[in-house]
Amino acid sequence: MIPRALIRQPGALVVVDWSYLVRNAWEVGGTSKTASIVIGRFVRLMSDPMPESIVIAVDPRRELADGSTVRGWTFRDRATAQLDEPLRYKAGRPPEPAEFAAISKRLLDVVRAHRIPILEPANAAMDQDYEADDAAAASVRLARNEGRAVALVARDKDWLQCVDTECVDAPPV
Repeated sequence: MIPRALIRQPGALVVVDWSYLVRNAWEVGGTSKTASIVIGRFVRLMSDPMPESIVIAVDPRRELADGSTVRGWTFRDRATAQLDEPLRYKAGRPPEPAEFAAISKRLLDVVRAHRIPILEPANAAMDQDYEADDAAAASVRLARNEGRAVALVARDKDWLQCVDTECVDAPPV
């Protein structure tokens, strides 16, 4: 769990990688147990001592004509679009099962109902440029510039570039 000393610091911020949290629960519990695993982890995360500030970083999604959603298009996708398939951004990753996206969306509704702030980079045209990683890094930088301690709940190697003596990589919840 997040170090108690960090949580007790005034203004401490906890940034949660939503993709990590839900994907890890999906891998452990599949369709039938993902929701209960994520909710259980949130209960642990929000329990004593409760962080003063917490945000959930979420990758933007685009809704397709059939009602399904896909990951938003980013500047990384555009920068690598001309490359051969194996070299493109996020190439080789298996597609998300439809059930995964639906469960993730319903769980985000629970998070919103509890008024936990959600960082979801977006622009008016929905021609998305940024990911949750980018929003998280910006939040960490802003918090650190204000002298706040930060804990990251993530396992994405992109997030690790934010870690320093005042921004810790929290153990998995």
